[in-house]
Amino acid sequence: MQLLSLRMKNIKTYIDTTITFSDGINCILGLNGGGKSTIIESIGYALFGFSKGKKNSLMIRHGEKQGQIELEFIANDGRKYRIEKTIKQTGNGKEAIFDENMMLFDKSEDINPFVKRILSIQNTQKLSDIFKDVIAVPQGKYVAAFLQAPSTRKEEFDGLLGLNEYRVIWNKLRDVKNYVEQSEKAPLLNEISKINGACLDYEDNIKNSKNITKEIAENEKKFNELSKVIININNQYNSYENMKENMQKIKQKIDNFMVQIDAKKTLKNSDENSLILAKKSLEIVEENRSFYDKFNINELKIKELENSIKEYKNINKKMTELQSEIARTEASIQSLKELINSSEKDIKEKGNNVSKKEELLELNIKENEDIEIEFNKKNENLNNKDLSCQKEKENLINEKNALERFFDKLKEIPNDNLDIDSLIKQKDEYLNIQKDIENSKAKSDILLDKRARLYANLEQKKELLELSSDGLCPIFKTKCNNTDKSVSCEINNQIKDIEKEINIVNTEYNELQKKIEDGKDIYARIFSIESDIKDINNISNQISSLRKSINSFYDINDNDYVISKLLDEKLSKLNAGIEDNEALRGVINEEASRLAIEKSELLSRKLRCENEKRNIVEEKKAINKLIDDANSKKIELNKLEDKLIQLNTDKESIQALVSKSDDVNELISFLRKENGDIASKKDLYLANLAESNKVQSYIDNIKALDEEIKSIEVELISMKSELSTIEAGYDISKVAEVEAKKQELQASEASLKTLINEKNNVLDNINNVIKKQEELLKQKEELEAKVTKCDNIILFIEKMRGIYAVLPQILSKTYREGISSIASNLYRTISKDNYRIEISETYNIDLINMLDPKDSTDITYLSGGEQMSVAIAVRLAMLKYLTNLDIYFLDEPTVNLDYERRVRVGEVVEEISVKLKQMFVISHDDTFDSISQNLIKVLKTNGVSEIIE
Repeated sequence: MQLLSLRMKNIKTYIDTTITFSDGINCILGLNGGGKSTIIESIGYALFGFSKGKKNSLMIRHGEKQGQIELEFIANDGRKYRIEKTIKQTGNGKEAIFDENMMLFDKSEDINPFVKRILSIQNTQKLSDIFKDVIAVPQGKYVAAFLQAPSTRKEEFDGLLGLNEYRVIWNKLRDVKNYVEQSEKAPLLNEISKINGACLDYEDNIKNSKNITKEIAENEKKFNELSKVIININNQYNSYENMKENMQKIKQKIDNFMVQIDAKKTLKNSDENSLILAKKSLEIVEENRSFYDKFNINELKIKELENSIKEYKNINKKMTELQSEIARTEASIQSLKELINSSEKDIKEKGNNVSKKEELLELNIKENEDIEIEFNKKNENLNNKDLSCQKEKENLINEKNALERFFDKLKEIPNDNLDIDSLIKQKDEYLNIQKDIENSKAKSDILLDKRARLYANLEQKKELLELSSDGLCPIFKTKCNNTDKSVSCEINNQIKDIEKEINIVNTEYNELQKKIEDGKDIYARIFSIESDIKDINNISNQISSLRKSINSFYDINDNDYVISKLLDEKLSKLNAGIEDNEALRGVINEEASRLAIEKSELLSRKLRCENEKRNIVEEKKAINKLIDDANSKKIELNKLEDKLIQLNTDKESIQALVSKSDDVNELISFLRKENGDIASKKDLYLANLAESNKVQSYIDNIKALDEEIKSIEVELISMKSELSTIEAGYDISKVAEVEAKKQELQASEASLKTLINEKNNVLDNINNVIKKQEELLKQKEELEAKVTKCDNIILFIEKMRGIYAVLPQILSKTYREGISSIASNLYRTISKDNYRIEISETYNIDLINMLDPKDSTDITYLSGGEQMSVAIAVRLAMLKYLTNLDIYFLDEPTVNLDYERRVRVGEVVEEISVKLKQMFVISHDDTFDSISQNLIKVLKTNGVSEIIE
């Protein structure tokens, strides 16, 4: 992640301040009490919810009702976010988190899980603790945490490493095991016992079911044979019944057909009478159709003529209005022609004026371009001179620095010869020892696993021993059949065998641990030797390269005195060259001032041309507007001329209509008289029209009724023939005989069916019992599988408890060794002493002399500066193990350190910062000024803190 900016409004000594952060080291510099820690505290509160005091309101500036913190950052997902938090003196504050587009959440219960997710922090970790104990350890706690009582110290760091959770899990697993045995397994065994009792007669029920099934099969065979005979009798009886029923149906159909024939004949007579009347109406309609059509045509003409007369009445009025409109249109046309002539004259005059101004402007622009080209040439020459001057100065300074570094390297050349071969040989010996130690570690891990399994087995045996204290099996409470001895005696023997095996494992493990312990500092020795070899090779290569370059350049022998003297002369010349370069810079600056004046004059000329250009554009716009207005008037003139032509045409049409009005009145009178003469014949046509349309309908109905009567008579003849045939085959005496036989057989069938049902009921009862018993036996199998699963779970829990019993010690040792190794390298870089850091099981810190392991010093006996150096090394090492975040905060890491150690801490901070995205260092001295990418200076004046750029 990366912090971008922080805004503090009314927060402690800040009124309204915004700070921008960069990559790398951000050094917050200022006097004690100036407000440096407030910056870190605000970041912790905004992003991690960390607060020093019990009340958040203590962060508000004195006299203010509320304070506000805004923090912008880029999370591990690569997206940009902003957190805003408002703190109030009374009541709850407000908080919200935004991305680049919108607000995401405004409640802490939503914000905190979201922050953990985007920062890749485990959800089980508390944000404020991560900030306080890992990322930004307070100044006072750097050393104090390691000086606490052993139990307090172990509790705190075990919690920080998450080791206490394993002990909690170990206790909870015992409760889980007891729960499985008592609440899961015991009820299952009880259920299995009940099922065994309920299924004792299962085999007898199976035999009875088979016997009854055989009896039912025999009776069903007899029943089926009897059913076949009954089916034959039923078929005969049903045949006679069907014949009787058919005779009744046919007689009923014959009666229905007779009724239908009479009804159809009645309908036919009625339609024949109606047909005679309809034909007479048709004759009347045909005689009067022409008179009806003539009457309607005359009525339509009369309506049309009457409408035209209404229009003739308005002709005189329209003529007057039309003449007035023609006069107004002619006046408007004359007025528009005069306006158009005036506008065209004005446009021509203004266009000529603008053309003259444009010609003058083009001349001025051309002159400006020539001046600008000349200016650019001068400016380019000056820039080339300036660039050449700067480059020469840089070359001189670089050469001077290179010479000074060479002088420093000459002083660092050791007086005696360095025996690299001896160091390499010594490193190879240590590598062989390291390989042997690694093998020992692997063996010890195997032994630890074996010991954990043995302890788990021993724990299980001891629990069984407690359960079988009376010598009987703890489950069945009987003597065990697998041994001639009592159960408790057998288990005691097994416990002794396990304890012997544990003693053998412990002895072998202790020997391996002693071997590992003796070679514990081997890694530090190898690292120290590699560092020495690297330093020697680097110095030798640099000196050799420099000597070769100097010898080649000056063509001299490899003589230190000659080289030194020539280099002194060269250094003097370089200093003189730098001074000459500074003088040349002054000349360049004077020429630059003159060019600036010329550039200002050129810009003024350009500005005047631009203004003139804008004025011409405005004048052209005004002319274009006049042209648009003139064109608009021309369009309007064309429309008025077209309108005048149309008005004259309409006038001629109206005059033609006036002469026709008298002829129309005479035609209307004639048509009305003609319609009065034929009105009676039109009425007679309408009165008979409806009935005449029914002629064809009556003819179709009569034809259809004749066909229906014929069809019914044919079916009637067929029915009478079928009835005669059925009556000939029906014998009443045979019907009575078949019915008596049927009743006899049905009685026998019912008796046999009752017997089969009784047997089936008995069989169903037995089968239901068998089915229930089979379900119980299936449940028993499932219960036994669950018991086996419970046993597996209990065994797994016992193994897990054995693992969790030793896992905290193993993990603690792994963490401590890893942290110790990194911390040792860091400490040697800071102190330049050949010591390694060792962290004990209670997290006590010892400094051990790598050359003399017996030379060991507890952290409590170190000076304040040495304690701080050790604490910083350990804290930075812990950062690698406890968080994936790539930012870190150091609060006054150089306090109580002398100058040399402060420089070493600065070097360590610079080296570590390369591996992090950002590092924030609070300091009151200048240790970190030269290595910081962002120096944030805090100045407090009259109770108000400000950031000085």
